[in-house]
Amino acid sequence: MNIQDAKQIKIADYLQSLGYSPVKQQSGSLWYKSPFRRETEASFKVNTDRNLWFDYGLGRGGNIITLAQELYGSDYVPYLLDRIAEQVPHIRPVSFFFYGTHALPISICVPVIRSNSRLYLVIISCLVCNHGKEYLGYLVGSGNDCGFTSGP
Repeated sequence: MNIQDAKQIKIADYLQSLGYSPVKQQSGSLWYKSPFRRETEASFKVNTDRNLWFDYGLGRGGNIITLAQELYGSDYVPYLLDRIAEQVPHIRPVSFFFYGTHALPISICVPVIRSNSRLYLVIISCLVCNHGKEYLGYLVGSGNDCGFTSGP
């Protein structure tokens, strides 16, 4: 993997592969509790449009390489590229559905149209969310009509 390859990886997907999920979404940004320290309020932002991060507690940010520098405590680029490359098999494109205060990382959504013309989104795979429960269910979308049921 080279620097250009690494920069093609979406930071949100990379963070998800490391076990970090956003706690809220605003415009083109996802907000996380910082991966660098314990905190109660989210101060780590990922701009998904520009694929850049910024940690307001540290006062620093950048691309995936600078994120790896902070995560792995090194400035040695070949080492950082190796660490990023190790995660590549675990990186999946992820979308997030925000249900109340919970960010639910949705791996696969399949739209299905029923005969009553209501759109049903079937979540085939939804990763672990804030409460440690695994969700598998259905989202029913029709204006403000949205239902969610959890699976086993």
